[in-house]
Amino acid sequence: MISHWKKFMMMMSLVWAGSTRAQTRDTVERNGVTLIWINDERHLDPAVKNRMTEVFFTVYPKEMKAYNPGAAKTVTFFVDSTYEGVAETVGNQVRYNPYWFIKNPADVDVVTHEVMHIVQSYGGFSGPGWLTEGIADYVRYRMGMYNAQAGWGLPDYAPDQRYEEAYRVTARFLVWVEEQKNANAVKVLDAALRNQTYKPDLWKTLTGFTVDELWAQYAAHPVLKDTGYAAFWLSGLIGKYNSPATIYFDYMDGQQSHSDSAILENGVFAFTGRVAGPAMVRMAFAPNGDGKEKAIYTGDVRYFYISNERILIFSKDSLSNARIVGSKTYDQYVAYNAFIGGSIMDLTKQANLDYKQGAMADKMDSNFSKRVDSVFHSRIAQRRVRMLAYARTHPSSFFSLVALSELVSKQEDLDSTQPVFNALDADLRETFTGVDLHQRMVSLGAIVVGAAAPDFTQGDMQGQSVSLSSYKGKYVLVDFWASWCEPCRAENPNVLKAYQKYKDNGFDVLSVSLDDKQERWAEAVKQDGLPWKQVSDLKGWNNDAARLYAIRAVPTNFLIDPSGKIIAMNLRGEALEAALAKVLK
Repeated sequence: MISHWKKFMMMMSLVWAGSTRAQTRDTVERNGVTLIWINDERHLDPAVKNRMTEVFFTVYPKEMKAYNPGAAKTVTFFVDSTYEGVAETVGNQVRYNPYWFIKNPADVDVVTHEVMHIVQSYGGFSGPGWLTEGIADYVRYRMGMYNAQAGWGLPDYAPDQRYEEAYRVTARFLVWVEEQKNANAVKVLDAALRNQTYKPDLWKTLTGFTVDELWAQYAAHPVLKDTGYAAFWLSGLIGKYNSPATIYFDYMDGQQSHSDSAILENGVFAFTGRVAGPAMVRMAFAPNGDGKEKAIYTGDVRYFYISNERILIFSKDSLSNARIVGSKTYDQYVAYNAFIGGSIMDLTKQANLDYKQGAMADKMDSNFSKRVDSVFHSRIAQRRVRMLAYARTHPSSFFSLVALSELVSKQEDLDSTQPVFNALDADLRETFTGVDLHQRMVSLGAIVVGAAAPDFTQGDMQGQSVSLSSYKGKYVLVDFWASWCEPCRAENPNVLKAYQKYKDNGFDVLSVSLDDKQERWAEAVKQDGLPWKQVSDLKGWNNDAARLYAIRAVPTNFLIDPSGKIIAMNLRGEALEAALAKVLK
């Protein structure tokens, strides 16, 4: 594909400059990237051409962003009936054999591999060809859109394999190296090849082992944690919006959060990726391109669940009114919501509508708002009953886990939810979501007044480790908060007041931030003037200490005595001062 450079470059210059065969030429431009097609339409199915175009405009910008933002913005695809290979790349031009796609119409992620060579831009003799091609197949594995449909995947290990003898073997080896040794290995290798600084000892610098030593370890235990395809494909159409109209796309895959965005072109947008199981998605639409935060908090937002499926979203005007089709997981989510009486957002919208539809005279009466609020909380209570009933009657449904996860927020919830969880199918309980819920139930059972506070260690802003156990001998308030949490920020002055009053009497505070960006965390600490120790692992809601303490909302705090026992929870304002006055007489 990228080998035999000199021979290929001479051949390409003759073919592209001197061909006299009838050709069509068309140009497609999206979001600052241009694709030029030189093509004999008789030899390439238009549907395959459209899929190749779709793959290019979805994957190539992601490859550029991840590996080389300075890669060519204009790319040429040449469909050559005289070419006997599958595909070859030189510079920013890719040549394809149309007959390959007649035989293999689903194998359009050949595009993903080939345009990665354009991103690579390694030049003449920057490093071994096996690594160049292995990285391109590694990227096809990570970013390819139709691998599963094409039956393309990484091969199982076999004793006769060598890392330098087959592209996909190399790609699998690279996945193993990232999982077992260095998560950034491929990016570092890629950059070294492009900068022409690659040397074989770079492997030892990255992992502590030579490439042959790594291969020996791989051969002894070639198991991969990550064996899936990039297998969901979500495409949409909202009206005829163009730039700067933007769709923001966030989802959770286990503990890993993912964020993406797309600028609409004639209403069209697309996202692709992979999830280990059903995953919650948040999509937000900014028709005027005025930013993600505004779109999420004041704009057009949709929450739902997806799996590794092909999902279509379409609407004449907005995300809120869009139809979502093609996803069994989404259909199950809709059925689940119908059973329980709607999502929290559905009930909130209904309460707002109830108030809005009230007569003016009703709105003047303070009791009217109380009645609307009472109906709202009655619906919430009924919804909780139905959620438990759903989990009890649907032991094999993923949404039974969703229901129980929402129901379990405090220790007293365990009496009703634990038996239902235990009755779920074993396969369901062993999923990431099931294991996570079980761990939270265990934590809730242990995090009670009178129990020993679980120890944890996290880094402060300077990277120094801080352990809760180091506070033994003092009364310490373990305060879970986040810079983006307005109630937390409103409570900080109360905690600061108590700290200043009692810090000389054996009282201290240890704050655990659920932020995922250190800059925002640090700025909030500075603005609020918080002098005590601040720690975080910057995993957001997946903060390890927060999971240990079963945190489902912030602010949440725990007052711990000098022996390390929890003596109070969720102390706010005057309640915190009163509790401290009692124990620090």
